[in-house]
Amino acid sequence: MFDISTSYKMQHVLGKNTFAESHEDIAFIWENEYDPLGKTLQFDMTLFLESEDELFERHFESHHLKAYEKEEILTCVPEGFKCLEVLDGDTLNDLHTTSERALFILQASNRRGTVGREYWQVDQLDKS
Repeated sequence: MFDISTSYKMQHVLGKNTFAESHEDIAFIWENEYDPLGKTLQFDMTLFLESEDELFERHFESHHLKAYEKEEILTCVPEGFKCLEVLDGDTLNDLHTTSERALFILQASNRRGTVGREYWQVDQLDKS
């Protein structure tokens, strides 16, 4: 079982939006930039974390995500696995065009026919 953010979420929810929150011991600014041609999302987070001496330290993170459609992910399911379902990750109902998370439920079988543990990567999707 694994879930991903959908391309709908990356483009329409996060998109080119900025989010900010301030709490007693942490504050952050989260800036997003979606590229519809490359279907990529670049987001930068500036975090202000309270230290032991009650001063706030600034930290910075930058993330680069690629949006994949359900069909693209399913082409990467390795041999020996089968996809049982793809659901809306927030409601556990059917996946729909405005779902923000896609939950993939796969099953792997070992030689005895029982569920086994396997690990795989989707980096084979990004051929650029």
